[in-house]
Amino acid sequence: MAGAFWLAKQITFIAGICVIAAVAAGAQYLGLTLMLYIWEFAVDLKVLFATALVFYLWRKSTSLQEIASIVGFKRWNLKRYAGWFFASLLIASIVVGIGFLLKQVKYAELENAATIALAIFFDIPAILFFSITTIFLEELVFRGFLLSELLKGKSLFASITISSLIWTIFKSSEIVDTETPGLLAIMSILLFSFSIGSVSAILFRSHQTLWSAYFFRVGASIFFPAILGNFAQDADNFFEAKSVLFLGDGIVISIFLFAVFAQLIYRSQKKTPVSS
Repeated sequence: MAGAFWLAKQITFIAGICVIAAVAAGAQYLGLTLMLYIWEFAVDLKVLFATALVFYLWRKSTSLQEIASIVGFKRWNLKRYAGWFFASLLIASIVVGIGFLLKQVKYAELENAATIALAIFFDIPAILFFSITTIFLEELVFRGFLLSELLKGKSLFASITISSLIWTIFKSSEIVDTETPGLLAIMSILLFSFSIGSVSAILFRSHQTLWSAYFFRVGASIFFPAILGNFAQDADNFFEAKSVLFLGDGIVISIFLFAVFAQLIYRSQKKTPVSS
């Protein structure tokens, strides 16, 4: 009976996420905004409904103490979080170097490059703080709750794969915002979402806290588009990708993210052998 109830909650959650993603995509297609602003906090209605769904489904089996354990305040490690925050800067720099060698990336020659760089640097504390209502809630939903629940009945690799697939479905509504929603753009965005979800999941599992994944994702949201641009935004970036493969959410970045994931899951399985 307990197993059937566990499975029913998982199916209900997946169905709910699919509905939320479909409604969000429809709203964006119609030009309706899903973002609300309370003071400087951006509140994504899609994320808000997903969070509400999680707390409704697990309201009887989750206490405030368990939520605090999932968040991982007692395992605070600022040095580690700073490392994962700047990991995307390192990855983007490597991709830029490869792009230069292959003549697929060039310097954008921004007139105000120094000003933009300083603005990004000084905005980092504010972005980390105000992303609590977006990125942190996403991590709480998909890694803190969904992944934790999946790990109760499935292997590490299977749990990460399933949670990352559901996360990708959730983020798929963002394809509507792309300026060039061709097949390659769609595939790249979905692959990027899956790779980001996979790295975030193994970070949560390895460190037993949401903060490593949170800092990693905030860093990725800053450095990937600022350095290489992306499909959805037409903003100033320091380097121009001649091929969409080298964009900040392109396939080359995703390959490096999968390499990071492979290393992390190898180290995790080496410490605690897990069947896949």
